[in-house]
Amino acid sequence: MSLLSTRLAALALLVSFASCQDITPPSVSSQFQTIQGTTMGTYYRIQFQTTDDDLNKNTFDQLFEKINQAVSTYDSTSLIRAFNRAPAGQFTLTNYPDDLRDIFRENIAVSNKLYEVTHGAFDPTVMPLVNFWGFGFSERQSTVREIPDDLLAVTGWDKIDLAGDVEKKSGGTQLDFSGVAKGYAVDQAGLCLQRSRVTNYLIDIGGEMRASGLNERGKPWTIGINRPAESSAINEIEIKLNLANRSLATSGNYRNFHVLDDGQKVSHTINPNTGYPERTSLLSVTVVSSDCAWADGLATAGMVMGLPAALDFLEGLSDVEGFFIYADVQGVFQYKMTSGFHQLLIN
Repeated sequence: MSLLSTRLAALALLVSFASCQDITPPSVSSQFQTIQGTTMGTYYRIQFQTTDDDLNKNTFDQLFEKINQAVSTYDSTSLIRAFNRAPAGQFTLTNYPDDLRDIFRENIAVSNKLYEVTHGAFDPTVMPLVNFWGFGFSERQSTVREIPDDLLAVTGWDKIDLAGDVEKKSGGTQLDFSGVAKGYAVDQAGLCLQRSRVTNYLIDIGGEMRASGLNERGKPWTIGINRPAESSAINEIEIKLNLANRSLATSGNYRNFHVLDDGQKVSHTINPNTGYPERTSLLSVTVVSSDCAWADGLATAGMVMGLPAALDFLEGLSDVEGFFIYADVQGVFQYKMTSGFHQLLIN
């Protein structure tokens, strides 16, 4: 489940609206508007019902720009890039504006919670490994399978000091919030709408979504999950589901990968425990939860865990449902889901 550029936008979920045969009351549909743009190396699309002229594209562009300034590893002037460059014990968070500090701290807080609940399957300190395998902001370093010992020595959530203000214990330690940042931005856009008393909306940032209320036809928002194949178009849909007052995020490996000199495919999902990319029969993990940042991080962790462990893990969490697409030994797509996910499906 990003700040990893437009490659992750290929994981985006397609919004599928109710049939055009539905009768749309003019008084309702005329209050809906759609705002579109780009952020975090991907698209955003927000549909909502309001008569408030103060909610416009500039509102959300400014919001997303602030989030980028705080946590984008692709912005060389961002707060997180400054943190990543700083020597051990020499980063001063208080040098930055309050709004950027708050965004950074909130991403730290949700990451810390995810690290704890996933037992390390989610770990933002994989940034040096992400760059090493060629999925980050620096040029690809790896043409073989060996990981330098010094690279492994600077990764691990224990290298981040949370006792006071956020600091790092090793100069080589770097953070990557790509597993939560898009979801976090969706959550913040939702809060922005809610503060303006907007109750009917759909937010989509590169496939990470939050839906509230009803669409312009007075129907629940209908979401499609992509067919997880390298050759599939992004509008090829495997399943459809209703999403109401919840968030959804998907992570997958089927498009974003490299082929090494020895012919091995390696994916962008890095296992923090081994330092190596995961490339298993699990093709995508979709998570539905209240908060999109939480769903985003859990989907990323699910890809690291693999199918059996991830299914058991999500089944044990409250207010969380999961849907898994994997390939069997013949290469045929198969599905598994948590016990409550079937209630969301549209037959």
